[in-house]
Amino acid sequence: MEAILELDLLEEQAAEQPEGFIIDDDGKADWAVRKIQRIIRERDRRLQAIDAVTRQYQLMGDQILRNAEREISYFSGLLEVYFNSLNETAKKTTKTQSTYWLPSGKLKRKHASVKLEHDDAALMAAYPEFVKQKPSLDWAGLKSRLAVSGGVVIDTQTGEIVSGASVLDVPAVFVVEV
Repeated sequence: MEAILELDLLEEQAAEQPEGFIIDDDGKADWAVRKIQRIIRERDRRLQAIDAVTRQYQLMGDQILRNAEREISYFSGLLEVYFNSLNETAKKTTKTQSTYWLPSGKLKRKHASVKLEHDDAALMAAYPEFVKQKPSLDWAGLKSRLAVSGGVVIDTQTGEIVSGASVLDVPAVFVVEV
């Protein structure tokens, strides 16, 4: 019972003085870890509720998309039948497509064509003059040759400062694992 009252007291201290609350013993440290655990559980509970609502809206959105696609497909089919019934002189025809203009849009049929598929490796071997060369840096190899000294990057073989590299300090990170 006394431990529960002590925890309640810690809770009140932390709530009253968030900046002034100090962890100076194992009891307060353990309380802080349990407080983090409760915060994480509450966060996860809220996110699960949001995920459930999101899934529900996603299902509704999927249904709207299916209904719209079905209706679009239906009317597109009717328009294709109409397009096929038109005299060829009413359509503008090019090598790749036939088009019929309406006040609100256009009906278009793209003519059948061929598409070339290719095997890059085989073609590069047969036609080396068409191979593009894109140089890239071997960073792993170069990095093994570099050293940091006095906040600058030094080439260990030449002793020169490397102008294309700089040093960034990465601060330490404190993590509470629960």
